[in-house]
Order: sequence, then C-alpha cells, then structure tokens
Amino acid sequence: PEASEQAMSYYRSGNILWTVQQAWSLIVPLLFLYKGFTGKLASFSEKWGKNWYFTIVVYLIFFIFLSTLLNLPLDFYADYVREHAYHLSNQSIGRWLYKYAISMGVSIVGVAAFVWIFYWLLKKSPRRWWFYGSLASTVVLFIMMFVQPIWIDPLFYGFGPMKNKELEKEILALASRAGIEGGRVFEVDMSTDT
Repeated sequence: PEASEQAMSYYRSGNILWTVQQAWSLIVPLLFLYKGFTGKLASFSEKWGKNWYFTIVVYLIFFIFLSTLLNLPLDFYADYVREHAYHLSNQSIGRWLYKYAISMGVSIVGVAAFVWIFYWLLKKSPRRWWFYGSLASTVVLFIMMFVQPIWIDPLFYGFGPMKNKELEKEILALASRAGIEGGRVFEVDMSTDT
C-alpha cells in the first residue's frame, strides 16, 4: 500500500536528522581540537593517570562524558521528542535518561576494556599497528557478539520466559529445522518504551 503522509514525514525528517547528527559528530571533536580543550584534557589526564594506560582511560572517560553532554540535546530530540511526536514511544523522561546514562556507562567501560590493545599495538609495532589493530578489531567485534546479548542488552530491557507457549513451540520447531538445537526463546518487554 501507499505510505501515509505521516510515514513519509517521519522518513523525510529522519533523513534531515541523520544529516544533522553526522555533521554534529564531526563538529564536536573539531571543537575540542580548535578550542585547545584536547590538550587541556590530556594534561589533566596525565596528572591523574599513573601510567600510559590509565592516562588514556582518564582522558577517554572525560571525553566521552563531555561529548555525551554536548550530544544530549540532539539525542533527546531524536530519541525522545521526535518518537513521542509520531506516537512511536510511551517512554517516560526518567526512563529515557536512565537508559542514556547506562549507554554512556557501557561506552566508558567498553572503551576502557579494549583501548589498551590498540595503544599497546602502536607501541610494539609503530609501522604495522594499523594491520594488527584491524585484526584485533575483528576479534573484539567477535567477542562483543557474545557479550552484548548476555550482559549488555539486559541492562536496557527486561528479558523473561515466553508467555505464549504455542508460539514458543513454533519458533523452536523452526530453529530445529534450521539446524539449531537446544535453543531457548525469551520475551522482551518493550511495552514500557514503545
């Protein structure tokens, strides 16, 4: 069927919003560089960091925190105001802020956990760090495929056993025909958000 005017409006405004978000994602780091804030943040991090790794982690924690604050108005509009305007969300402001803070925390922990790999590779192999870094990125992404559904997604959504047992049987039968045995089906409560 033909798309409704509201659907087309959402689509067109989404394209404009995406363009603004991409431009803003370039402007924020450039502002950090242009205003000399990166150097000040590096000096501050060197005072607090005990070695090169902790210096980088302190820098990244403050950088992520400050850039998240700068992104907050645009993210709030994109993920809260706009979604409510098109009746796609019933999420409360408190829940949205909670998830936003959790997302920032996950970013900080993830960066702190993996950034040392790339700086260590840069230190060990200054000429080929980019090659070894791309291999390490592949391994990190592979690890994240297993970590995210088990430890990260439950921070944002409530998972539980599927209530519709008939549908669960159908899904497991389909998985069995596809060669996936011993799987479990979980239900995610999205009704509090959307």
